[in-house]
Amino acid sequence: MPKEQKWQIYQALGAELAPQSAEAKAIARLADEDDESQWITVIEEGEEVDVDASLEYLKNRGYKVEVLAKSA
Repeated sequence: MPKEQKWQIYQALGAELAPQSAEAKAIARLADEDDESQWITVIEEGEEVDVDASLEYLKNRGYKVEVLAKSA
């Protein structure tokens, strides 16, 4: 989606969202999507993801993590 369209969506939705909500912050980051420092996760296509390490990280941060099924 072209940046102009993303910005229009941001402007339309931004007025309806609380300025500090997660949604408003995520939409605000779309204006500068090339700035990797604005994104929590940066991964390239085909790059392996260590799911177990990610789950352990979340547990250490205090999140309750439950895995219902493992994918192949």
